[in-house]
Amino acid sequence: MAKRKLNRRQRWRIEKIQAEKRQRAQRRNAELETLVADDLGDEQIGTITSGGPSPSLGRVGIGMGYISGVTEGDEVLIAPNPRKQVRAVVVRAPFV
Repeated sequence: MAKRKLNRRQRWRIEKIQAEKRQRAQRRNAELETLVADDLGDEQIGTITSGGPSPSLGRVGIGMGYISGVTEGDEVLIAPNPRKQVRAVVVRAPFV
Protein backbone atom coordinates (compact mmCIF):
# COMPACT_ATOMS: atom_id res chain seq x y z
CA MET A 1 0.00 0.00 0.00
CA ALA A 2 1.43 3.36 -1.02
CA LYS A 3 1.91 6.11 1.52
CA ARG A 4 -0.36 9.10 1.19
CA LYS A 5 1.39 12.34 0.39
CA LEU A 6 0.88 14.96 3.12
CA ASN A 7 0.27 18.60 2.42
CA ARG A 8 2.18 21.40 4.15
CA ARG A 9 -0.37 21.89 6.93
CA GLN A 10 -0.47 18.18 7.76
CA ARG A 11 3.34 17.98 7.88
CA TRP A 12 3.42 21.05 10.16
CA ARG A 13 0.88 19.47 12.52
CA ILE A 14 2.84 16.22 12.71
CA GLU A 15 6.06 18.12 13.44
CA LYS A 16 4.28 20.12 16.16
CA ILE A 17 2.94 16.96 17.82
CA GLN A 18 6.36 15.32 17.73
CA ALA A 19 7.97 18.43 19.27
CA GLU A 20 5.36 18.44 22.05
CA LYS A 21 6.08 14.76 22.76
CA ARG A 22 9.81 15.51 23.04
CA GLN A 23 9.12 18.41 25.43
CA ARG A 24 6.91 16.24 27.64
CA ALA A 25 9.61 13.57 27.77
CA GLN A 26 12.23 16.15 28.73
CA ARG A 27 9.97 17.51 31.50
CA ARG A 28 9.35 14.00 32.84
CA ASN A 29 13.09 13.32 32.90
CA ALA A 30 13.75 16.64 34.66
CA GLU A 31 11.07 15.87 37.28
CA LEU A 32 12.56 12.42 37.86
CA GLU A 33 16.03 13.94 38.30
CA THR A 34 14.72 16.37 40.91
CA LEU A 35 13.08 13.51 42.79
CA VAL A 36 16.31 11.52 42.82
CA ALA A 37 18.37 14.58 43.76
CA ASP A 38 16.32 15.31 46.87
CA ASP A 39 17.62 14.37 50.29
CA LEU A 40 14.80 11.89 50.90
CA GLY A 41 17.33 9.07 50.97
CA ASP A 42 17.87 5.95 48.89
CA GLU A 43 17.44 3.28 51.56
CA GLN A 44 14.37 1.06 51.56
CA ILE A 45 12.18 1.76 54.59
CA GLY A 46 9.18 -0.42 53.82
CA THR A 47 7.00 -2.32 51.39
CA ILE A 48 3.88 -1.32 49.46
CA THR A 49 1.12 -3.88 49.95
CA SER A 50 -1.61 -2.41 47.73
CA GLY A 51 -2.56 0.71 45.82
CA GLY A 52 -4.82 2.19 43.20
CA PRO A 53 -7.00 5.18 42.29
CA SER A 54 -9.41 6.36 44.97
CA PRO A 55 -12.98 6.84 43.68
CA SER A 56 -13.98 9.00 46.66
CA LEU A 57 -10.94 11.31 46.44
CA GLY A 58 -11.24 12.23 42.77
CA ARG A 59 -9.26 9.29 41.37
CA VAL A 60 -6.07 10.37 43.15
CA GLY A 61 -3.64 7.54 43.80
CA ILE A 62 -3.66 5.97 47.26
CA GLY A 63 -1.78 3.04 48.68
CA MET A 64 -1.12 1.02 51.81
CA GLY A 65 2.08 -0.45 53.06
CA TYR A 66 4.37 -1.24 55.95
CA ILE A 67 7.02 1.38 56.65
CA SER A 68 9.32 2.05 59.57
CA GLY A 69 11.22 5.06 60.84
CA VAL A 70 8.74 7.70 59.62
CA THR A 71 5.94 9.60 61.28
CA GLU A 72 2.63 10.99 60.09
CA GLY A 73 3.17 13.92 57.73
CA ASP A 74 6.63 12.83 56.53
CA GLU A 75 7.31 12.83 52.80
CA VAL A 76 8.74 9.64 51.28
CA LEU A 77 9.80 8.56 47.81
CA ILE A 78 8.04 5.45 46.49
CA ALA A 79 9.42 3.42 43.60
CA PRO A 80 6.54 1.29 42.24
CA ASN A 81 8.86 0.04 39.50
CA PRO A 82 12.54 0.62 38.64
CA ARG A 83 11.75 3.37 36.10
CA LYS A 84 9.33 5.49 38.12
CA GLN A 85 9.47 7.25 41.47
CA VAL A 86 6.57 9.04 43.18
CA ARG A 87 6.43 11.40 46.16
CA ALA A 88 4.04 10.38 48.92
CA VAL A 89 2.94 11.84 52.23
CA VAL A 90 2.53 9.47 55.17
CA VAL A 91 -0.95 9.60 56.78
CA ARG A 92 -2.67 7.41 59.31
CA ALA A 93 -5.34 5.09 57.90
CA PRO A 94 -8.83 6.40 58.85
CA PHE A 95 -10.16 2.99 59.84
CA VAL A 96 -7.34 1.80 62.11
